[in-house]
Amino acid sequence: MNKTSTELKKMNLSQVFREIYARGSASKNTLTMSLGLSIPTVTNALRELQGRNLIVREGSFLSTGGRPAFVHRFNENAKLGIGVEVLPDRVNAAAVNLYGKTVDSMSAELCFAADEDYYRRFGALVNSFAGNCSAKYGEVLGVGISLPAIINSESGEIVYSELLRTAEFNVRELTQFIGYSCECRHDAECGASAELRDRKLSADTLIIFLNNHICTAFVIGGKVHVSGNLSSGTIEHLVIHENGRECYCSKRGCVDAYCSAASLLKMSAMSTLEEFFAAVRSGDPKAAGVWDRYLDDLALAIDSARMVIPCDIIIDGYLLKFIQDQDIINLKSKVIGMTTFKQVGFSITRGECDANPVLTGAALPLLDRFLESI
Repeated sequence: MNKTSTELKKMNLSQVFREIYARGSASKNTLTMSLGLSIPTVTNALRELQGRNLIVREGSFLSTGGRPAFVHRFNENAKLGIGVEVLPDRVNAAAVNLYGKTVDSMSAELCFAADEDYYRRFGALVNSFAGNCSAKYGEVLGVGISLPAIINSESGEIVYSELLRTAEFNVRELTQFIGYSCECRHDAECGASAELRDRKLSADTLIIFLNNHICTAFVIGGKVHVSGNLSSGTIEHLVIHENGRECYCSKRGCVDAYCSAASLLKMSAMSTLEEFFAAVRSGDPKAAGVWDRYLDDLALAIDSARMVIPCDIIIDGYLLKFIQDQDIINLKSKVIGMTTFKQVGFSITRGECDANPVLTGAALPLLDRFLESI
């Protein structure tokens, strides 16, 4: 079936856009040769993309004889997605550009409460940050919100959220004072989305976000697995020590009570994790002992999870910036030392996305949908 002129124009525009997006910048001649399009076709596409502020013409390439070719550069900040992380005691936000990179961020103390006062203050924070980013960079496409909660995607009701200490609210109430389109997802799903953008995972993988409280996500068949109960894997509530420390979920001995950043700081008896890891790296025997026991517990959690789904492991989240390559090697050695199936190969690697993948991942669906629409 022959394409209409409108369909052909859109297809050509999309080809030119994606080529510049992939290259970062290109000349008109480069585009014509690489895409096999005529100069007038490329010229028209460039003109439209420039009119939509998606590319900018700046300078020229070095001449190889004749008139230098203009540089057409992709304007990665033309559109932004705002990622917001709701925590029990604060709100974090980041502006993410069309390359999935964070260009601005903010953090503010705000204790969660399921009432209108909180919703108003939350909306004011998000609107102010998004408005400032739009003024400095480009158009805000919308707001993606990460919640430490299981959300019913159809009704918007919060099914479960021990960290926020209530499930008596829905996403419409939470977002009612935000002046942008919003969508809410589980924090682990957001973080896994960011990791999947930065790498292709061929094997089944468990991503463990070592934040103040742990969240986890299984990636199966290259996609984040969301089960029938709307969760993506919650190994943080596996019991690894019977009658052990109390977890915020009210059980005892859970992974979170031993392997979260908050639990590590408490075990260290120091003011900050920076202070604790400085002591670990300097060879302080007490700090080194705490860190070794922490890795033992994390290895136990990983081995327990791998008994259910034999998968690779990605370590991500807040603690990642303190973890060295040797720690990863030691962690894998500990897992192998305790596992039943020692002959089964698996990897433990570091996350590759931004310092806060949850924020990045919250914004990415907004950006990806825009890119797919061109």
